Amino acid sequence: MTPDGRSPYKPLTRERFLHAKERYYQDLLKQYPGRRDLAADLAKTTEMLQQLTPEERQATAIVRDPLASPIRQKLFVTEAEGGRRLVTIDGHLFESKLPRHAVRVITVYWEWNEENLAKAQAIRLFKDNFDFQALRQLLDR
Repeated sequence: MTPDGRSPYKPLTRERFLHAKERYYQDLLKQYPGRRDLAADLAKTTEMLQQLTPEERQATAIVRDPLASPIRQKLFVTEAEGGRRLVTIDGHLFESKLPRHAVRVITVYWEWNEENLAKAQAIRLFKDNFDFQALRQLLDR
């Protein structure tokens, strides 16, 4: 939960992901100069970045493994192929003029198994009876 109801996450674009991956390989090459595999990964990452169309640059980065070598496997995949959307924390939540002790985000997390009828019923009761509005009123205080 956030004060304005928006998600605390922002999608990470393919462009930003590839720039971060470039910096990652550059830092590794400083630590391990002469590693040709790292240099090849950096070159492939830079090449991928240069070949992105404007639309691809703004597309959400969906990957299986953020640390995967761009030479050894396809970086960008679909969710159907087992990929996950990459996100960053939206900084707008933490730039407030509110005091430091103000609550900006509340996470309510539950997990259950529909096959376990008792647990499924318990979570339904929780969702039906918990006062989420009262919890939301704690935000920004």
